[in-house]
Amino acid sequence: MKGGEPFFYKRGKKGVLLLHGFSSTSQEFRELGAYLAKKNITVYAPLLEGHGTHPEFLAKTNKKDWIKSGEEGLKFLRKHCDTVFVGGNSIGGNIAIILASHHKVEGLISLATPIIFRQQRILGKLSLLIFIIGQFKIFKKKRYMKKWPQIAKKRIMYDILPLNCSRDVFKLMKFSSECLPKVDEPALLMQSTTDHLVEEENIEYMKKHLGSKKIEIKFIPDSYHVFIVDHHKKMAFKKIYQFIKEN
Repeated sequence: MKGGEPFFYKRGKKGVLLLHGFSSTSQEFRELGAYLAKKNITVYAPLLEGHGTHPEFLAKTNKKDWIKSGEEGLKFLRKHCDTVFVGGNSIGGNIAIILASHHKVEGLISLATPIIFRQQRILGKLSLLIFIIGQFKIFKKKRYMKKWPQIAKKRIMYDILPLNCSRDVFKLMKFSSECLPKVDEPALLMQSTTDHLVEEENIEYMKKHLGSKKIEIKFIPDSYHVFIVDHHKKMAFKKIYQFIKEN
């Protein structure tokens, strides 16, 4: 997808891996990446397997493929940096947690990572239906919240979702939740106060279960789920840079 390609900004020996959300692309990190690069931070934002092409390709992937993309991104960045941070937005944050629990990194940057999400209780009751859907390639057009349609539509991502991937998205969230106690690096947890997907208690749950001794929390006011592209994005950029600089 034009404009959604992976990008690499080679700067200093301190670097950060940025992993995008489900059905999205690296484009959501373009501004943040440019901001950090100006601060001499090396930035790599790869594409997760099945993303940035066509939903048909995403329908052929699973959580192992997405985690592998993160692993390969981390391996690539280590060739260029002495110290590496892992960060992710939404589902990319779940992958970042998994990477931080299995590899030595300098810190974890979690952006709107869904551990507890708003439809969780309902979807839990529909687990059998989700399993059945997972056996077929069914696509569903995305719906946008009325408050943020223009922000969402400016992003380069798939307009339709392969529902057969739903089961693996939930598996990924569950696995990342189980990995939280194994993450002992410094962690920055960020979320919008008006996130339409992730519950407010999400941050507290992560804080309680993380193995990290140093945890910073930052809420971004009145913003879309992907707050790094919303009107308070500069606030988020500054906090992320500060965290990388101090750790």
